[in-house]
Amino acid sequence: MPKSNTAAWLLMFDELGYDPDYLVADAGTGVLAAYERHFDNRRTKFVPSMWHLANRIDRALWDSRGAHVVTPSGRQLVPDLAEHTRLLHRGSPIFDDSAAWSAWWDELEALLRAKKLPREKIAMQRIANEQRMAAIIPDLALHTRMPVSTGGLETLIAKHVKPMLAMRRTAFANIERTNRLFDLVVASSHGAFDHPSDVAALLRADADEDDGWAVPLRTIADPRSMTTPYSSLRDVTLLTGLANERGLL
Repeated sequence: MPKSNTAAWLLMFDELGYDPDYLVADAGTGVLAAYERHFDNRRTKFVPSMWHLANRIDRALWDSRGAHVVTPSGRQLVPDLAEHTRLLHRGSPIFDDSAAWSAWWDELEALLRAKKLPREKIAMQRIANEQRMAAIIPDLALHTRMPVSTGGLETLIAKHVKPMLAMRRTAFANIERTNRLFDLVVASSHGAFDHPSDVAALLRADADEDDGWAVPLRTIADPRSMTTPYSSLRDVTLLTGLANERGLL
């Protein structure tokens, strides 16, 4: 979608077709607003993604002198801060109860004070995440396999999607063609193209004898303009228009 705003998330939740028990996501304004609008919080509980929280803490300190060191694997938080953020994982003792979770934040702020690092952006992350995560801690004991991070999904995106887009990402413009390409990425990650002979058989079975073996070029295209080029992939009004049409906004 052109944006990851509230309208985009509302459309995704609407197309999901069911109400999940838990929604694990970055506590960003767009997804939070859509969650609160679409779901009954007594039925679907929100779980802040700890992977995103660790990354936001890193980014909040990115320009602060004394917060990072250069390592063979790249720029990283200084060891004691890095060790502290590494506690943001499933099974960590900081999620034993809400007191341990609050203590983790107190210790983070103490580390920042000791190093004379800015705390304003970290305080904003505490406001956004602390109480939401504290509310879900009792559920972690009941559901021992429930994730508290979207890091696994982020790894799949980094491994399968980003390399494919690296050379031509600025050239993508049509929303339907782009999403069909992502359908192929999902199919590939599930082994759909492991056996070329099977793929060829599917293509032959699907081919229309009258139209030949290939679809006409640009069967899916944006409306042409004589002045400025139009890109459906970047048209934010599509999101609000469709969300309004479906009664989601």
